[in-house]
Amino acid sequence: MGTNRESELRQFCERVLEKAGVKGQDAVVVAESLIRANLVVLTAMALAVCLSM
Repeated sequence: MGTNRESELRQFCERVLEKAGVKGQDAVVVAESLIRANLVVLTAMALAVCLSM
């Protein structure tokens, strides 16, 4: 992950998590996990669509 948009999304997630009471590095790990999981789902959905054609 390296695009500016991904960085902004990660930072946003971290801020939301911290406001919800998740501390420092835990917020970083959870935000990164959420973003990666989302990318995996999108990739899997794209593959499913391609394979169904």
